[in-house]
Amino acid sequence: MKCKLYLAVILLVIPFVFSTVNAEAASAKVWWDGTELKKGQIGRVTMLKTGFSIFKLEDGKMVPARYVKKGEVFRVYGIYRDDYTTNYALGANLFAYRSSHRLDGSNEYFQKNLFYETPSKPKLELVKQVNN
Repeated sequence: MKCKLYLAVILLVIPFVFSTVNAEAASAKVWWDGTELKKGQIGRVTMLKTGFSIFKLEDGKMVPARYVKKGEVFRVYGIYRDDYTTNYALGANLFAYRSSHRLDGSNEYFQKNLFYETPSKPKLELVKQVNN
């Protein structure tokens, strides 16, 4: 009888132990100004004007994919530079236009439609540790 009672108690306690472990794993997210910092993210862009296009790379050309509203925020995973333009890689083959430049790289003309910022180095290191 005692053996059955101990077994019942153990079976009731096990789900609670595993649920607290999952809660701790879920709370191991790195936050940056109210948004979660994802693995591979190097920064974010905030749109300063409504109507600015987000582009998609198709067959080697940038094609408008969507228009954005002022204040929309996107994660940045890389910076893509070709012969004449520089774009922020937003993931899912989407890019935000940053600047135009001459082929020799002498002049860059920045567009004032977006604001780019990066997280601190300790936050980036913490994301690497959490995701490894």
